[in-house]
Amino acid sequence: MELIGTPLHWAVRTGDAKLVSTLISYGADINLRWQSRAPLSFEPPPGKYQPSFSPLDIATAYHLAEIADLLLSHGSESFGGDREWDYSAFHMVGLQTMPFSRLALHGEHHRRALKDTIATLQRHGIDINCTDSGGDTPLTLAVTSFNIEPYIIEELLAAGAGTSREFDAEHGSVIIRDAKFSDSRLTSAWRTKLLFNLVDDLNMLDPDGYSALHHCALLNSVPTAQALLTTKRVDVDKKSTSGYTALAYAAMRGSTSIVECLAGAGADLSLQSRGLTALELAVQERKAWVAIALIKAGASTSFEKYNVLHLAVTNASQRGSIAAILLEKCPEELRVTSILDGFDICGWTPMHNAAYYGDYDGVEALLDAGASHLKYKYPPAMSFGGTPLDLITKTIRKFKASGDLGPYHAAVKRKGQRAVDDFLRTMDSIQAKLSNIVDGIN
Repeated sequence: MELIGTPLHWAVRTGDAKLVSTLISYGADINLRWQSRAPLSFEPPPGKYQPSFSPLDIATAYHLAEIADLLLSHGSESFGGDREWDYSAFHMVGLQTMPFSRLALHGEHHRRALKDTIATLQRHGIDINCTDSGGDTPLTLAVTSFNIEPYIIEELLAAGAGTSREFDAEHGSVIIRDAKFSDSRLTSAWRTKLLFNLVDDLNMLDPDGYSALHHCALLNSVPTAQALLTTKRVDVDKKSTSGYTALAYAAMRGSTSIVECLAGAGADLSLQSRGLTALELAVQERKAWVAIALIKAGASTSFEKYNVLHLAVTNASQRGSIAAILLEKCPEELRVTSILDGFDICGWTPMHNAAYYGDYDGVEALLDAGASHLKYKYPPAMSFGGTPLDLITKTIRKFKASGDLGPYHAAVKRKGQRAVDDFLRTMDSIQAKLSNIVDGIN
């Protein structure tokens, strides 16, 4: 087992104040920083940056107040670091350590040990809100630790820990920072609740244009989102600088739980993000379960240019189709004539779309749901007119005559000739299916 650092570093790690005092009396350099062993020529480089800790850093990290006081009384530097990171001893208070290491050291007195450590640092004039070279205060740095114990944040706050102008300018707020790291603790939001009082505006955007709620939606952080919404201080429909709401981000990412959370908090299901509602975005991205949740929550299934079933089969040759599962899970909302046989802006029904885009499963699902295979808006003489059977017959003829599938099936062509042949066989199957129905053959 490698001896980490100098004998003084080791003595601090053991928590032996008498040994630390003895080594200091023998002339140990209290400001010498531990340099981790350099990898040998045949070893891979270390995958994670290792700070150069001083004895005081270690004492503070493990909440060894007596040793920290001893080192500071003998002139230990309270601010330092290396080429990559400069920080104060206070930044070590919430440093990520081995799980339960502080509890193992101090047992039932772990909170008292932390209180004493904080008091020691403050008594020696170290600012609890000083910033490191990255602009973090001890508190904002502690927020990034995924396994930090609640009592550490509580005691830092009780002692006056906060943020800084530099940090707020860089990150927006400590709540945004907390939300950005919330994916490491998807089952708890205790830390978020502790930080609310530090932030006046929970809707503020960070320099990248996202609010805390946006980050929750992007990371599927349900507890943190719920905690934010419970405050009644969050605008659930706030848009990012890119023009998307939290609901829109959740829809695109497929975060069903977040969608249900936001819908339950009153999110506007009809609000558009860059011209599309959350349901449109979910269907466009083929997030079927999100789409189902939105439909069940009352989202409109008819849009300005088409309805949800048109969109569910559009570009099926490139994105796949979710029409079948939508019809299965939302029969009351979708198995109605106005949706099944509704015309889009081009005069097509969902059946036309499914046929044109080679969605055999979509055609079957629509037929099983009662969609008409005979309905059309424009006459067959027009290039894109007639019934779904008329349309697919003309489309197959055009594809085979020109050898070009056109821009709406570009993904098929990119996969090679075998994919093209498979697609054309699917088109032939759809044509046969519709032709048999027209001819009265089951």
